Amino acid sequence: MLAIFIAVVMSLLGRSASSLLARSIAAHPSRVRAVALDLDGTLCTSTGDISDGTVASLRRFAAGGGRVVIATGRGRHHSVGVAAALAERGVPVSDIVTSDGGLVLYDPSGGGGTWDAMTFCGMPSGRAVASVLERVAARVPEASFAVEVEGEGLLVSRAAYIDAIRIHNRPFFEKMMLGRPSSSGVHRPRAVPSSDFFGELRAAPRVAWVRCLDHSPGASLEALTSRVAEECSAAAGGVTDAGAQGDDSPTPPLGEVGSVNPTPTPVLVVTPSTLKLTDEVVGGVDGDIRRAPVAVTIRSVDDDKSRGLEAVCRRVNAAATSGAATTGTPDSRGAPPHAGGALEACHFVAFGDATNDLGMLRWAGRSVCPANGREDAKAAAKEVSPFTNDEDFIAEALERYCSWMPVP
Repeated sequence: MLAIFIAVVMSLLGRSASSLLARSIAAHPSRVRAVALDLDGTLCTSTGDISDGTVASLRRFAAGGGRVVIATGRGRHHSVGVAAALAERGVPVSDIVTSDGGLVLYDPSGGGGTWDAMTFCGMPSGRAVASVLERVAARVPEASFAVEVEGEGLLVSRAAYIDAIRIHNRPFFEKMMLGRPSSSGVHRPRAVPSSDFFGELRAAPRVAWVRCLDHSPGASLEALTSRVAEECSAAAGGVTDAGAQGDDSPTPPLGEVGSVNPTPTPVLVVTPSTLKLTDEVVGGVDGDIRRAPVAVTIRSVDDDKSRGLEAVCRRVNAAATSGAATTGTPDSRGAPPHAGGALEACHFVAFGDATNDLGMLRWAGRSVCPANGREDAKAAAKEVSPFTNDEDFIAEALERYCSWMPVP
């Protein structure tokens, strides 16, 4: 109730006054010892950048002994790039939960600079996913697919997929799908259509996620979701919509540190894609409208960010038991963030905005969804911020929750 009261007052008083009010209410030492940060729509602004204000707050959080964890649906290479960029700006990232919890990266030395040790917590095999997508392709002839193959990058089925991203989300295309300029200054695409999509997919050891676009005229998200879910169910024989698993569903066992076996018979779920595609007006304001395709994401039900965060806790606690973990420095305004006891869900504040964040928003002791978040994410979060990802909502929440952070 206190968090709701604060949020209402903040919306009425504005940012600067609400920040002072939040600090005055935080009379007891914070128990927050770690943050879990989604990337797109959360840590990153609408332009794909990370604001100076958010970086400054995270830098102070880490300086006070807090653990910074990235938790994203993105694959390994992109996630490591973001972590490295944060490190260059003074924010050490201890762990990276990628592929919606399917893989956790960390630095075994504890320095948070290489992230070359891995814990697999799920991920289906490429062969299992290929059998599902072949059925979807037969059912939805105008579909195109992009598959995040763990450790290798994006595998694309048709040029139509790349063209749709370029036309209907140009910023995303330029940031995520263009390679670095060559010596002549020409960008070479990171992803090109595969000449043997299903053959390459069947050979892939692990798949993080699949994005499916329906380019059919008059395509609808509801129809695509239904058709893909039916084919997933027919191929895998399991639950096929994200809402079918309730809050009390048992969590499958976590993968052991260093485990290498992909999920052999995955249950796949279908959710709305976090990729935003907008219609294009052709020929000026009064021109024709080129409709954007509809998009869904297919992933393993075992891939949940909360599973990856649980793996982080297990590893940290095992290291603490062996005496290898470090602790934060005590601060006069609260307990040291790593003082006493195991690292648990109650010590996390999670930040997320989309359907693939639901698990960690429910799992974490505190969780905040930005004002720009999806409705299901707002419902799952313990708190909905009145601020968006373009308004430093993460920094505002950390200032409020973490009274022990060093003064700037």
